[in-house]
Amino acid sequence: ITPLSGALTDIWVEEATETAYHDIKQLEKRLRGASAHTKRLTLSFNPVSRAHWIYRQYFSDFPEDKGLLKTDSLLILRTTYRDNRFLTADDRAGMENEHDPYFRQVYTLGEWGVVGGAVFTNWRVGEVPTDLPMTSLRCGLDFGYAQDPAAAVLASFAPKYKRLYILREFRQTGLTNDLLAQKLLTLAGKLPITCDSAEPKSIAELRRLGVYALAAKKGPDSVLHGLQWLNQQEIILSPACTHLREELLNYRYLPDHEGGYLPRPTGPDHLIDALRYAMEGDSTARAAQAVKR
Repeated sequence: ITPLSGALTDIWVEEATETAYHDIKQLEKRLRGASAHTKRLTLSFNPVSRAHWIYRQYFSDFPEDKGLLKTDSLLILRTTYRDNRFLTADDRAGMENEHDPYFRQVYTLGEWGVVGGAVFTNWRVGEVPTDLPMTSLRCGLDFGYAQDPAAAVLASFAPKYKRLYILREFRQTGLTNDLLAQKLLTLAGKLPITCDSAEPKSIAELRRLGVYALAAKKGPDSVLHGLQWLNQQEIILSPACTHLREELLNYRYLPDHEGGYLPRPTGPDHLIDALRYAMEGDSTARAAQAVKR
């Protein structure tokens, strides 16, 4: 885009959720040149899904209950049908009587949508306390190397409040066990780290390299049981844990042929697996207490 004269100062993209990230980045680059006016890129859209790149790029670090939010470089304005003076009484009644949970969430309430089948809806990005006791810390590791990354997560669990803080993470391909050990020692120090038991040789080597590595005790339906337990907690992610946030947004149950969902999650899950391993002791202890009762 090149103006005939002067500098381009304003670009407005309607239905911005229909555009690709790289297209918007290209438009941003067109807002250049000397001008007495502030340059602005405006995106207007319905908040169709938290999995959308617009949510990740502009919204994920801010509270979602604010109608107006302003920083030095960003202004977020949330409006709903109540702000649209051109709607008829029938239009308003249709919005207010919407029964579909997704359409009501997005088009009536103006909230970011959660597409059906999401495994996790019990999480948010938030501030993490700095005075957490050492006894609350948990760490888990999912092995990987070439195509699949090695992934580890450091968490803190408050069982009294059923609250799980996600403090730090890493997810990286191409790590040999000696490099992996260095990253784990930086992440968790001498804390026990519960690892995927499918690689006993790697666990033994990590122990030789000074990592307090333990094998997870997998059992029948351990994945679904672990996911169910995690869903019973309030999960609060540090803003720095962007990879786990991405996984939580995109991890979904497979749809069946009748409009429902199968108990088979799909999607990126390396850090989710690491989190399951980290919390294995707490989740299995809770299950054992329930059986005893």
